[in-house]
Amino acid sequence: MKTKKYLTQLLDGSGHLNPAPVKKFEKAPDYYGYIKFDDKFLKLSAWVHLKNGKKFLSIRAIETDIEGNPIYINTESPINSI
Repeated sequence: MKTKKYLTQLLDGSGHLNPAPVKKFEKAPDYYGYIKFDDKFLKLSAWVHLKNGKKFLSIRAIETDIEGNPIYINTESPINSI
């Protein structure tokens, strides 16, 4: 319920990323969050990488409903289609 309340108050073009409290496995995202863009909600996942001594983020966005549940355009989960 907290997610729905937060998303209904989110302004278009804004969002957040928060550090993941616990990484349950090595490939789990370092950050999670949401953004509202063009009246659609996107769940963000971000990973911190280090290459040649420089840090950078890779980000993945998945469209969600107002509850924060993923909306898949096709029947296959994006994780399984990579």
